[in-house]
Formats: sequence, structure tokens, C-alpha cells
Amino acid sequence: GIERLNRDVNKMLGYWCSTNDSTAWSVGRLFVQWQYNTKYHSAIKQTPYKLVFGQVFPCSLPHQSGDWSPTITRLVDQSRDWS
Repeated sequence: GIERLNRDVNKMLGYWCSTNDSTAWSVGRLFVQWQYNTKYHSAIKQTPYKLVFGQVFPCSLPHQSGDWSPTITRLVDQSRDWS
């Protein structure tokens, strides 16, 4: 539910801030939101972006520290095991 979403977003945002040596969480929120909404979710069998807009996101979002998509995806998957 919403608690799980909040936990996942909090961990993703913390990771973004740590990786970028930044406290500008409002900037990181945009990257985290994009990552979360373009990641496949097994419960809905598609990405939230595709569910809402009926198509896949049209392009990749670059990141100043390199390709962090696999790392964030792994972090979210692992966060479900964390208390």
C-alpha cells in the first residue's frame, strides 16, 4: 500500500542524494519519480506510466552520475526485505 510506496521512494531518494552528494531532494525527486513510474510493476503487469498514458515512456532520462537505473531498481527490490 501507500506505506510501501513511501518507504521505497524514501530509500530511492536517499540513495540519489547520497550518490550525488546533495541535499537537494527536490531535484532528486524528479529522477526518483521518473524511475519509479517507468519501472515494470508485476502487480499491474506494466509500468505506471504505460497504465496512465497507454504507451511506454518515449525516451531515456540521462543522469549526471551515469546510468543509475539498474541500481535504483535493485534498491527498490531489496528494500522490500528491509525493516
